Amino acid sequence: MSVRLRPSAASRWLACPGSVLLSENVPEESSESFYTREGTHAHTLAALLADRQQGKISEAAYEEAKVVWTAEGEAAGFDTVEITEYITDVYLPFLMEAVTPATIMYVERELDAGVGGIAGTGDAVLLQPDTGVVHVIDLKYGKGVYVSAVGNPQLRLYGLGALRLADVLGGFDQVWMTIVQPRLGNITTERLTVTELLAWRDEVVVPGVEATKAAVPTLNPGPVQCRWCPAAGMCQARADQMLARERFFEASVLDDAALASIVGELADVRIWCDQIEAEALTRANRGHLPGWKVVRSGSRRSISDGAAAIAALVAAGYPLDAVQRVQVETLGRLERLVGKANLLTLLGDLIVKSEGTKSLAPEDDPRPAATDIEEDFA
Repeated sequence: MSVRLRPSAASRWLACPGSVLLSENVPEESSESFYTREGTHAHTLAALLADRQQGKISEAAYEEAKVVWTAEGEAAGFDTVEITEYITDVYLPFLMEAVTPATIMYVERELDAGVGGIAGTGDAVLLQPDTGVVHVIDLKYGKGVYVSAVGNPQLRLYGLGALRLADVLGGFDQVWMTIVQPRLGNITTERLTVTELLAWRDEVVVPGVEATKAAVPTLNPGPVQCRWCPAAGMCQARADQMLARERFFEASVLDDAALASIVGELADVRIWCDQIEAEALTRANRGHLPGWKVVRSGSRRSISDGAAAIAALVAAGYPLDAVQRVQVETLGRLERLVGKANLLTLLGDLIVKSEGTKSLAPEDDPRPAATDIEEDFA
């Protein structure tokens, strides 16, 4: 089974079976992004706290592990205070409130969906024979993209794996799948009957897996399936789709409807342009891009050890206030230091809030519309 056929990429390969074969030509990333590593670090703490809550590790063992976790996180540049706050204030309370008296909890459990060797890791799986519910809870620490549990194929595949895990106990008729995205205040749950989930498996997943095995699997590009596809920058079908946008050039002056239509597609266009540039850079690095070469720009000088630099300058006779800049901490850190209510009491009118930068959003965006459009125009 291809390593590309995994639950986290299910929204891609179910919609575009040809992306699996195409992605086989793309080497795995040699290094994870900062945000991926940060998310992994948050999951480590979540699992540690869940194990402590269940009594699987002692308080002393937890404290020891937390010291190591904090040191590793700070060395990597993560805000360990913020991560701890979100996990302890949002994720863990939700997890523990979902526990019933008869709950059997698994943390960081490998889940086999039972179809085509598809397997992934569930952050928390709650088997609740007293209520007949299998509950999968997935932590998403990122805040760049809002992720809903409703209709989410990754969560449904985890649900299938959890259901197989619960099969030895029997008596389950509901599968709940929840995403907790603490930094966006997002907690969404999809509740399906076992019959509904198994029907989705048979009607969607099984034929979807078979479609990826076709001699010439279908390429079906689109905004959702192409966003995280490792082969999007080399896919001819995606390029054909993106370049076949004649309406962008049909009129010399765009009317309101045409402009609104184009604005709605800009995010997708930008993502594709970034993917094309990334693929081009990769090939140019190998010396395979005719007419192009790789150059370096934007180099900046920096001080590797600020404390050592200050000490050296002071020892040379320069005053401390001339070589060191002091500034107030961020509001988030100050709130964690003194408490939100107490900070407001201490600083009062010193805390101000800007109006925010104006930007376009679809009409169904939950934020209120800005009311000073006419005034700005005037």
